[in-house]
Amino acid sequence: MSDDFSSSVIPEDYDYKTPDHLIIWLDAHIGDPEKYHNLKRSFSSNIDPRNQTWTMFTDTDIDYLLRVGEAQPVKFGGVLVLLIAFTDPNACYQAFATYSDKRILFITSGTLGKQIVPRILKDFPQVFTDPVANVSYNTIYVFCGYISANIPWAMPFLDYVLMFTHEADLLLRMTCDMAKYYLTKADRLYTDGDLLSTRQTRRTLSRVY
Repeated sequence: MSDDFSSSVIPEDYDYKTPDHLIIWLDAHIGDPEKYHNLKRSFSSNIDPRNQTWTMFTDTDIDYLLRVGEAQPVKFGGVLVLLIAFTDPNACYQAFATYSDKRILFITSGTLGKQIVPRILKDFPQVFTDPVANVSYNTIYVFCGYISANIPWAMPFLDYVLMFTHEADLLLRMTCDMAKYYLTKADRLYTDGDLLSTRQTRRTLSRVY
């Protein structure tokens, strides 16, 4: 697996900035067209990046994501992100090793989260820890039918895990976390005296919704 998606997705002459965020989505039922309608509709894709038209995700897009097993550029919350999807927790685990340099937002079902969350927090704690402030990120999102059924296994990881039963609540939290990231990044760049990057980051922040 490679995080260099530019050769297959982005033409060499296209002005494209690698996104800050990677959304990893693990769920056994992602490919089911009857499930997660709102969550899937929150993403838009562009097969040819030279064409500025972005379209809502389709079942074909989901099938492609599951088949290639590599991060693909999509729009979410008004900004460009990378998205990778899995139904297998072992393959998903490998993605954390490959993309550990990214700011990861991790969506998982309760059943598969029980298997993988302890492993990734043991082996990749830096992915969910602010390297400057040394505080944990609550960006492991357990999307489940019953929160009470997942509390026993999730209890030791509550500094990192949030649980949701409604797609709208999950989507709102994810966009808020993205906005918080860009706000913090802009403040730190400003403190460091990098005014150009500060302006660029604030422009990105203004597009988050």
